[in-house]
Amino acid sequence: MRVLAASTAALLVGLGLEALHGWQAAPGILAGPVKLYFLAFGNVRNGLFEGFFYVALGAVLGSRGGDLARIPAWVPIAGIVVGLAGCVLVSSDAHLPFCALLGASVFLASVRRRGEAGRACAFARTSSTVIYLVHMAFSVLFAYAICGNADLNLVMTPSV
Repeated sequence: MRVLAASTAALLVGLGLEALHGWQAAPGILAGPVKLYFLAFGNVRNGLFEGFFYVALGAVLGSRGGDLARIPAWVPIAGIVVGLAGCVLVSSDAHLPFCALLGASVFLASVRRRGEAGRACAFARTSSTVIYLVHMAFSVLFAYAICGNADLNLVMTPSV
């Protein structure tokens, strides 16, 4: 649980860095280091600010495998409804709780559906690893081959 708390703090730091990056009137003492960070890394969608939280959340859920099937059915359903509503009506930013709530709730609902929490956790872990390792290959293929664009941020970020 301490790891999950530390990863939540890192997730919020990522949210703060994103907010500072978009703040035109940010004080120079903050704007300089933030600008340097974004020049070096491009964004906060990485293993430290987002990935760490989602891996820790998965580890906590996986460690409680036997207890997950006993969670009442209304809990993941309510989580899906609230998470989906927040992602659609407020923001689908992965730094905000709606995305995490939606993902965790879908997982909890699938554990109930499969019936055996241990097997569901192993399946989710394997699926997550495969998706993590190959998702950027598909993003790059989409950006370059289909959209003909070299700037992934233009392709992957909806315009406002």
